[in-house]
Amino acid sequence: MRTDDYQYRLNQLHREEVMRAARRQHLAQQALERRPKTKRAYDAALMLLWHSLFRSSHLILWIVVLFVLLLLLNTFGVGAQAMRDPGITEPYHPSFVYYRVGIYFAQRGNYERTLHEFTRAIDGLPRFGSAYAARGDVYFSLGDYEQAIADYSSAIDIYPNFVSALYTRGRAYHAIGGIALATADYADAIEQLPEYAMPYWGLGDLHFEQAQYDVALENYHLYVSLVEDDPDEQVLARIEQLETLAVAEAL
Repeated sequence: MRTDDYQYRLNQLHREEVMRAARRQHLAQQALERRPKTKRAYDAALMLLWHSLFRSSHLILWIVVLFVLLLLLNTFGVGAQAMRDPGITEPYHPSFVYYRVGIYFAQRGNYERTLHEFTRAIDGLPRFGSAYAARGDVYFSLGDYEQAIADYSSAIDIYPNFVSALYTRGRAYHAIGGIALATADYADAIEQLPEYAMPYWGLGDLHFEQAQYDVALENYHLYVSLVEDDPDEQVLARIEQLETLAVAEAL
């Protein structure tokens, strides 16, 4: 499996969380918009029952009135309140739609349209961290590492525990020769999520390029141990190369 596949899976966790939050916001907004109508219906029903109560002295009618009153209280009072989400601070926003459209075009390789949609999402919600990370992925794919770093940094400022953005920013730093910054991002990602395999691959590449073969081999093995089903063939080939070199030096 390629590096980008693992990166996408972890980013997708954040994206799905955002979309679920958007759906909850949308439902809560609908509940709040409909609540005045149900409240008016509830008040009207109460008045009707109140008048009926004074026009009759039948015990059966009293019982029916009490039952219907309790039913209305449960339906229009408690029910509407239960649909509120106390954690919601923003209504449903069009930026979530632009974001999903951007993902659609990204999966089809239309990077120009993808950048346009992700930028619309960010313009509408300036603290939409997942949109910054996704746009950073596009810039990285296009070789615009400086812009990718800027977007990953924005995502990390919003979501400090966005470990896949830390990893991908490390890759972007690595691509422009920022070895110390790349190493720091990989180390930060590992500290936050030790079972995340990709930063070990990144560290392995960094140490390999610096001829620190023992440390590189150690990180490659850590990567393979954490990837349960399909370690990248490039890493497996690098491990074989380093183990062959180690045997030759021992002779």
